[in-house]
Amino acid sequence: MYNNLKQKKIKVAEPSDYFFIELCAKECIDLVKNFKKKFENNDFFILINSYENNVAGVLVSEKNNVIKSIKDILPAMQIHFVYVNPAFRGKRIGYNLLNEFVNIQKKNNIALIFVELFKNNKKGMKFFEKFGFQEIKISAAKIILTKNIWDDLGISSQEFFDIFT
Repeated sequence: MYNNLKQKKIKVAEPSDYFFIELCAKECIDLVKNFKKKFENNDFFILINSYENNVAGVLVSEKNNVIKSIKDILPAMQIHFVYVNPAFRGKRIGYNLLNEFVNIQKKNNIALIFVELFKNNKKGMKFFEKFGFQEIKISAAKIILTKNIWDDLGISSQEFFDIFT
């Protein structure tokens, strides 16, 4: 069994971490439009999980407010990806990243977290559903899963609405 203390080194990424993020998650970074420019502009909120002094996992998100009506704007975060280096899978790296991310967003009064996945990504859907994410929209190729944090905190009982049409 692995040493739990070694893997609990989760931190918010800094500009100097770009090389390590790219080294760990290059294949996912390439899927995010203008990743490097957005990173340099601090448009992302990124968590890094180190394990045995290596970047083992990365969670990349971006603030993306959701407008329900003119007077109702929900602060939201979009997760672009959670990536765990194959050499470190099975050590709860992704679980710890997402758990820390959700806790931070609760403290930051974010109302909603959402992620868009390819429909055939059954593993990804199962991963997010374990954290209480619910499927809200399916297109021909993609699915959107949401976690309403304000509901979790008892602040609002309103259902999420379809913002993607």
